[in-house]
Amino acid sequence: MKSIIVILLAAFVVSSCGSGPEKGNDKDNFSVRTTTTYQVDSVKSKVNWQRDVENKVENKQINLFGATSTVNMENVSYSTDGTMPVLGGNLVYINDTPTSAELVVNFTMVRLFSKTSEKTLSTEEFPPSSLKIDNIKADSVAGKYKLEGSLTIKDKTRPVTFPAEISKTGKDLVSLKGNLVLHTLDWPIREDADPARVKKDEITLELNLVFGSPEKQSDNIPK
Repeated sequence: MKSIIVILLAAFVVSSCGSGPEKGNDKDNFSVRTTTTYQVDSVKSKVNWQRDVENKVENKQINLFGATSTVNMENVSYSTDGTMPVLGGNLVYINDTPTSAELVVNFTMVRLFSKTSEKTLSTEEFPPSSLKIDNIKADSVAGKYKLEGSLTIKDKTRPVTFPAEISKTGKDLVSLKGNLVLHTLDWPIREDADPARVKKDEITLELNLVFGSPEKQSDNIPK
């Protein structure tokens, strides 16, 4: 009887020792992923724009002294600038790495010789435009990144790529700075655009964004 008890105890010890490492291996197969979403601060954030235009030929009907006249001009150059209000957006970190971002702005442009206005300069408001960044690649220089994603203006969406600097400026704050250059012939911005008449028409968007109010979520994922 005693021998039977000893055998049972030995079997229990062996089985307990065998099952321990397996549980440890299960834990080793998973890692903790922390996703932190920062919300854009629409008050502290700014998107400045500058438009540089060089037209070979410009025809426009304008009102001079109460009479409508057709003006033909060559080699017309001008620059305008302004600020786009930031309406919303976020920046996502996975662990300690920025991975994606979204931004919505109120897109407003100043036109020279608009076809829908008799004024020399007119302002046109577009529906809110959205910038979606799907891929953030770290550069060889610390704090600098290459952002890849898409921009939607009116009903047109096109891929965009531009450099940016991203850094944590405080406990719960992140700064993103970058310049995005748009060629207006690629977007629904110009009226009846004729490439043959345009030397240059570029819009530079200067992004100075501040993100805060982080929300964290942790998940166990397979290694």
